[in-house]
Amino acid sequence: MILNLFLCVICALCLAMAEDMRRKLKQVRGQKEIIELAAKKRANKIIDEANMKALKLVEEAKFDAENKRKSLEARLEAIGNSQLGEYKQNLQSVSKSIEEEFKVKALQQVEAEILAYKEEKMKHVQLEVEKIVKEASRIVLGKSLSNEDHLKLIIEALEEARTNHVI
Repeated sequence: MILNLFLCVICALCLAMAEDMRRKLKQVRGQKEIIELAAKKRANKIIDEANMKALKLVEEAKFDAENKRKSLEARLEAIGNSQLGEYKQNLQSVSKSIEEEFKVKALQQVEAEILAYKEEKMKHVQLEVEKIVKEASRIVLGKSLSNEDHLKLIIEALEEARTNHVI
């Protein structure tokens, strides 16, 4: 009987300990769920914060990229305007050079044409003078002279005018 009683006490103790273990296990499981829930909340909060930081970084990167794009566009435009200015300057310089060269050539050509025209007109005048002198000498002398005789007559008249200080 003592043995039965002892066994009953041991069984009661085992049951009490098992019940206590079951309660503790239930309590640990409850704490585990609370800890897991808290961990999930914390993990979600960390993920949300990371997402917010990532979004903020993306927005900052977009803002920086936009600023850099605008800056680059402004620099490219400045470079383009500078190169355009240089091109215009070079074009004006080349244009002036070509214009000056054209003016010089045109002036030379016009001078050559004027000289040729002058020579042609002088020949024409000389021929007309010779005709007039021949006609005048024919009228004055009553006869026509050869070109050589006319030339001698003119030279003599010019020499006489010089010696008389007429010319």
